[in-house]
Amino acid sequence: MGSPVAQLLLESVLVPFVLVSLVLIANRAVNRRRLAAYLEAAAFVAALGTTYVLALGWPVDLVFSAKSKIVIAAVGGFAAGLAFCERARWAKTAIIALVIAMPLWIGLPALQQGRPESALLLLPIAIAFTLPFLIDVSVIGDAAPDNACSKTLIAMTMTFGLAMIALFAKTFSYAELALSLASTLLAAMTIGRKQLAAPALITIAAALLAMITALLLYSQANLTAMLVLSIVIGAERLDRVACSESDREPSLKRIAIFCALPAMTAILIARIDAGPFSIY
Repeated sequence: MGSPVAQLLLESVLVPFVLVSLVLIANRAVNRRRLAAYLEAAAFVAALGTTYVLALGWPVDLVFSAKSKIVIAAVGGFAAGLAFCERARWAKTAIIALVIAMPLWIGLPALQQGRPESALLLLPIAIAFTLPFLIDVSVIGDAAPDNACSKTLIAMTMTFGLAMIALFAKTFSYAELALSLASTLLAAMTIGRKQLAAPALITIAAALLAMITALLLYSQANLTAMLVLSIVIGAERLDRVACSESDREPSLKRIAIFCALPAMTAILIARIDAGPFSIY
């Protein structure tokens, strides 16, 4: 398999980046905007699933582990995203059900065992329900050119931060899945250079929710680091609060700063907490 670093770069960076990049390049030739949005979201699910198979092997274990549930959460997010894009009447209900059911499903073994850390299940659910107050979901996939990649940038910062926290917690498989999402989002920013459509954003959000839940319950990830990292979600809101009255237009540069500062702080906390650290 080679060194863990080489494995990480191949399975979680190069492969998902290339896969999503190819789909985004092909999407430029697709005239139907809705179809392009569906293909975009499907590429994210495929990239995460590919990393899962490369990291954990084939055939996939039929017993649902927390790691397999992260991929299933992405599939659920993809389905909810399609319903949202199609303006189905039940779309919002499906998203709310996903927000509540997915963490509970992932945390079911901990709940059945009566483990005290089961109380942490409230954290990802609370984060998910505060999203509409922190992010303007009404403009998902249709943002202004000046901050066209802001939500993609926020999601990429969150996933990269989670990957580093998981790595310092010596939870290599979770780090691989998180880094895979970060790599695909980097591809979206460099190749697509536009806001992701609703299906892709909801897919990523569902996978993130599942990943946060799994790290809280089934790893030694530093809780303080994860709480600090969650500030990244409100980067757009912080930008609005910080800008002057004469400069109310959102700025991608300012949003990047509000993403980077809590992310770097969270990674530093996780690194200090890890003590002597080596992935070998």
